[in-house]
Amino acid sequence: MTPRPRLGSVLSRAGISRGRVVRRLVRLGHPRLRAIERHAQRDALTGALLRPGLAWLSRGDLVVAYGLGAGLRMSMRWLPISHAHLGSIAFGNLESSVQEAMLRHVPAGGVFYDVGANLGFFALLGAHMTGPDGRVLAFEPAPDNAAAIRHNAEVNGLLNVEVVEKAVAAAGGEGRLQVVDDQSWSKLEEYGAHPGTERVLDVPVIALDEEISAGALPPSPCSRAWPGRWPSSARRSSASCTTPTASSSSTCAAPATGWSTSRVRAQSRTRRRRAPTPWRCPATSRATSRLIRRGDRLDHPLRAAVGAGDGRR
Repeated sequence: MTPRPRLGSVLSRAGISRGRVVRRLVRLGHPRLRAIERHAQRDALTGALLRPGLAWLSRGDLVVAYGLGAGLRMSMRWLPISHAHLGSIAFGNLESSVQEAMLRHVPAGGVFYDVGANLGFFALLGAHMTGPDGRVLAFEPAPDNAAAIRHNAEVNGLLNVEVVEKAVAAAGGEGRLQVVDDQSWSKLEEYGAHPGTERVLDVPVIALDEEISAGALPPSPCSRAWPGRWPSSARRSSASCTTPTASSSSTCAAPATGWSTSRVRAQSRTRRRRAPTPWRCPATSRATSRLIRRGDRLDHPLRAAVGAGDGRR
């Protein structure tokens, strides 16, 4: 038996899962975890000590513990301990205010856009909410992230997720994508340099309004745009919630100018500094916030679709 299988079998017999290990590790904080991973790469002795454990983590799936995404499986091949969103994905509280907005506005059987989909957490969540008759388009030009979305969708049995390996901007054309060491921060070159850039790729760029008008993309009643990676004009056109009716489309109960994730995230970051518990969007009710935080204990249709369990994996 090789060292890696031996380590996995020992941990399994001890009742230690990847999810439990990750939820302990993230208490160290993202900067420390990045430093540990870099030190393991540079120092031979540290690398020899940590490499078996890191390899064991990378070979399996991380099961989301709580919230609306409880039970989703995210491959740790693309989710190293240095990933900026590791802790939020492990605990299921990634952008909780966005999850609340999705719970209110994503319709069953509808179309959902995830612009700047990263590893696909919200794309998978949207796929569950729209159901088998719905459609999810995940726009992600970073190659590794696009591969992760396809893999995670397949592992979770979600056949209604379509990955579009294109960047989104105010106008279509060609762009240069900065691929950062942590691909969560990859962005188009025209929006400023990133110190962690490893390479620059030529990628196609589309404008959602143009594609929808030409019939290349279906209209989406609800979209999520990643702020900072796409221009504000693109976010204004894509990051708004509408509910289609028989005669017209009307804006949802979100702000009259459309739901802007950049504004919600700015409010959320302020709240997150005040308390370590998952934060609430000021525009949503206390009951909805409890649903996000305690989704593992509620009989929610999404919860039933993902699978039962208390999240302690």
